[in-house]
Amino acid sequence: MLLLANPLAQLNGDGNVSTRYVNAVTSIVMGFAGIPMLTTDSNIVPATSSDAQNVDMLNDEMVDVARKYFNAAPKASRELGKLLEISFTAVQQEMKGIDNSLGLISSEMADAVKSALAVQLAALLAGTIVDVVQAGIADLSESHNLPIDKGFKNWMLNDSVHVYEDFLYERPFVNLALNDIATLNKLQGMSDSARDVSTFNRNCFYIGSKNGVNCAIGLFKSANDLNSTQKKQPLSGLTMPLRFKSESDWSKMGVKVDRWEKVDGLHPDGSKNEKGVPIRHVERYEVPAITADDRIEKYSFVVDDLMPHRLRQIRMNFNYQEEIAWECDITKDPEANDACTVYKRSGGGKWNAILDSASGDTIKYVHPVKKNGQFDFEPRKYGYDNLLAIQKDNQNTVTISTVNKIA
Repeated sequence: MLLLANPLAQLNGDGNVSTRYVNAVTSIVMGFAGIPMLTTDSNIVPATSSDAQNVDMLNDEMVDVARKYFNAAPKASRELGKLLEISFTAVQQEMKGIDNSLGLISSEMADAVKSALAVQLAALLAGTIVDVVQAGIADLSESHNLPIDKGFKNWMLNDSVHVYEDFLYERPFVNLALNDIATLNKLQGMSDSARDVSTFNRNCFYIGSKNGVNCAIGLFKSANDLNSTQKKQPLSGLTMPLRFKSESDWSKMGVKVDRWEKVDGLHPDGSKNEKGVPIRHVERYEVPAITADDRIEKYSFVVDDLMPHRLRQIRMNFNYQEEIAWECDITKDPEANDACTVYKRSGGGKWNAILDSASGDTIKYVHPVKKNGQFDFEPRKYGYDNLLAIQKDNQNTVTISTVNKIA
């Protein structure tokens, strides 16, 4: 059964024709060994999965998803596969020609000529069968490693090709940054360039009990001074966990806290390591009421999304009066100086792009969110020289909405 089912599945699959022919020949040999080859694409990801055929969201015509072809069978699609493709195609065309000419005169003679052609094709296959099967099996065994092999690193690392994250999305959530004070002190002592490339994890964390642990809220009196945070937030004051079991949790501003716990595990030599392996639990809480004792020169947030640096739109509203919005072109490199246009409006009026005061041209900006989700908003960089426009001397309300890559 597999001798027939295997090649039929491969010949009717996706991908280029030469690959299908090589896989069909390979599948016949695999069928002799009782090995099924009834799925197409790579050996780990079948076509139904890679096309997301059963994911309604990714098949909605209103969703902006671009499907790209990834060659998971490079050996089969090279010269050997092309030779098979040319040979099969030529024989098929000749047989059609025989049916349309000699077949009209004598079907017996036509069948004899077609049999001769089939013998010639079989002779060609016999001379290449070992190489064909070797190429097919090599692709089957190596396809899952292709994205991380040296020649394919740009497939994962270059935003202009396809990053694996391009195919995965989740609903974005914005947190007010809650940072570890000791880590901020270390970063404060670094140069700007060293700070930009630092891999220090700023997240607030605790081990065991939250009692007595303080972290720094992401509201700063000075844009360039990480120690100017407006308030040291005691973790014991975080009493409203966000579990996202209701729609209301998604509409709240949160803070993230890392809870570290040591559990039983193994040492590298395989011996037991009792309570020696640290694991991280991420907890989210609703932002408590915060009292600021000075103007806020920098707001620091953390955006949770698989691709936070590819958000299409960010809107901030201050006290339901002043608004600012980033409209970003996700086809551009987020580090490009012209990735986003920024608009402002007051009192629900008309949106106006921020213009250069000298030339009158629209100013373009780098995407405001980094790949790790860090989003720092410094009002003065966007023309809010008078902070009273967005900050009152009484209760203040700030709301943020985002639109991610999938919209």
